[in-house]
Amino acid sequence: MLKIPQDTDRFRRLPQQSRSQKRVTQILEAAARVFGELGYEAASTTAIAKQAKTSVGSLYRFFPDKAAIFQALASFYMDRVREVFSEMLSSLNCDLPISSVIDQIIDTYYDDFLSQPGFRAVLLDYHFSPTATAIVENINREIEPYFEAFFAARAPEMEPEQIKLISMVTVEACCVLEFVSSQADETLRAKLRAEEKKLLVAYLKIYFPNG
Repeated sequence: MLKIPQDTDRFRRLPQQSRSQKRVTQILEAAARVFGELGYEAASTTAIAKQAKTSVGSLYRFFPDKAAIFQALASFYMDRVREVFSEMLSSLNCDLPISSVIDQIIDTYYDDFLSQPGFRAVLLDYHFSPTATAIVENINREIEPYFEAFFAARAPEMEPEQIKLISMVTVEACCVLEFVSSQADETLRAKLRAEEKKLLVAYLKIYFPNG
């Protein structure tokens, strides 16, 4: 179930009562389906309200327009990405083989996020909204420190600037390939997942050859 982002800029008014929170959650879940099926441009508040089994007037109580709904959805997904990867990288054994580390990271991203049409729609269409663009593009900077901490624990003798660079390259490479995967069908997406793993393992073994 989607969790309501606690950012008042996304709402006309932040829902306080459980009934209102449930209604907003229904709207966001419906929006994920509609954006996933139609894309941002073709989607409408009418279609989202119909999918949510509510009135357009009820939708407008919480969201001023389609862009605000899309921004709230982007915020939810990026909050979830940050949460999942911070928890995973903080708990991973730094002595694991690099291939096992990459398997866990990539499989989590593909299975928990890229498998969802609504998430893929956010990746594909966030450029339609400056606010959503900032939300999505900032996520790389926000999760890089967790990669840095993991790599530093794995190679404490390595210079911090080198660790920072490796983390940036790793995250950016993932971002680009996963954007491509978001546009692919399931068959191609599975192939891209496998190739992404090979690329990252080969790159990281340059710096962590014993892993």
